[in-house]
Amino acid sequence: MSQESTPAPLDGVIVVELCRYISGPYATRLLADLGATVVKVEDPSSGGDPPRWMAGGQRPYSPQFDSWNRGKRSVCLDLKSPEGLRAMHALLGRSDVFVDNVRPGALDRLSLSDKELADVNPRLVHCSLTGFGPDGPRAADPSYDSIISALSGLYSEMSGHGLVSPSGPSWSDLITGMAGSQAVLAALRARDRDGRGQRVHVSMLNAVLDLLNDAVVTTVETGRPSVFDGRQRRQGILSGVASDGLRFVVQFGERPATWSALIGVLERPELVRDGRFVDYPSRVEHHDELVELVRPILASKPRDHWLDRMADIGIPCAPVNTLDEALRDSQVVATELLDCDGSAGSVPSTRPPARIVPAAVGRPGSAPDLGEHTEEIVGGLGLSAADERTILSAAAAANRPQRSTS
Repeated sequence: MSQESTPAPLDGVIVVELCRYISGPYATRLLADLGATVVKVEDPSSGGDPPRWMAGGQRPYSPQFDSWNRGKRSVCLDLKSPEGLRAMHALLGRSDVFVDNVRPGALDRLSLSDKELADVNPRLVHCSLTGFGPDGPRAADPSYDSIISALSGLYSEMSGHGLVSPSGPSWSDLITGMAGSQAVLAALRARDRDGRGQRVHVSMLNAVLDLLNDAVVTTVETGRPSVFDGRQRRQGILSGVASDGLRFVVQFGERPATWSALIGVLERPELVRDGRFVDYPSRVEHHDELVELVRPILASKPRDHWLDRMADIGIPCAPVNTLDEALRDSQVVATELLDCDGSAGSVPSTRPPARIVPAAVGRPGSAPDLGEHTEEIVGGLGLSAADERTILSAAAAANRPQRSTS
């Protein structure tokens, strides 16, 4: 059977998402990338998921929203109305997975408690992603990426002890989303084996600390506080700025042969006899002194000089690219990482990172407009004509806030 005719790994799996912002939507986007049908339930009165209205781009939704919600379907349901709740129960009754990232207790108030969901669908896998999990003194506290990144130690691991200036992706949200999608896949396997629904809780705080596990176990084992550049020390990583002002990194690691090769490229044979750097433990202990010695050398010649010489003899090295430079890198271009789903006006997006043979992982589609699939989905739930009319009327009147395009 050819790859084109082989179903995607999660083909036939129906996922219902009641999520906002990043952690939950990213978890379900990963499932959509693997072929699951993901139905995003949005509130028609609030304008849907708030990231729809973030700044940037010229589309009806922001580029950020597209990133976290590509390939999904959107249905507008007012879950505080009896009609919307009946539709939600009917939808969950024919689904495999329910993912939420609402505050603890909110589902109970919406008549979507664990008991009610088990009555609706005893085979349902229900995954909740929250800041602190269902237990503990902060279980009911609001949580955001910045709060979890600060509390978990992630910011300190990344920036040391100076003032924190959050930058880059929303790491804690994305880490939690990955943990959530993995947990859902495991729960589906258990459900298919045992025939029973599964309840999954994923804590942002626990997910981030688990990602930091190497630093956690090192801290516990040694009894010494972790330092933000500990990985650079342990793995022999150097960063430098060349004479042309361009940045790059070099990793010489623990292997004596790579260290000797680096000494040759730097043309500093005296380092061979320097007791501070004679072996791996010594280089870890005297990492700061090594950096102080090497950086002026790296600043003496253009970046291409160093990268070419190091690459020629197999020393791991790379330029520190901006994101737009990374997208133009020959390796990225060769793998056709950026792709569209082929439809007119589709959003360029990264391909799913996994290649699964012979199962097919298709090209990701764009994110849905607010309530784009309400009529189609609600029409297939077997609701009364009166319920359908009420739901479609609310969806048609959905509040769509104005979004800045700057």
